[in-house]
Amino acid sequence: MTSYYDSMQRKVRDETKGFDGTTGFKTTMTDPDMGFWKYKNNAFGELVEQTSAKGDVTSVKFDLGEFTYRDFLKNEYSGNSAM
Repeated sequence: MTSYYDSMQRKVRDETKGFDGTTGFKTTMTDPDMGFWKYKNNAFGELVEQTSAKGDVTSVKFDLGEFTYRDFLKNEYSGNSAM
């Protein structure tokens, strides 16, 4: 388990093997084929952001529990430098 603290050294949350210890929401995933992914949820448990192993970010917005918007930001950095 990993514990996270604010600047005043107060515990703000625990994370256990990819799940938030307070809410139980999935925070990370490591897959042999897809790599390491990160997830963020709002207070209602709805997925609002996921970041792929490649750094691509998908953001989702909800209004009164209803899906309203999705945005996809592709990470353009390829790691290759051509000269």
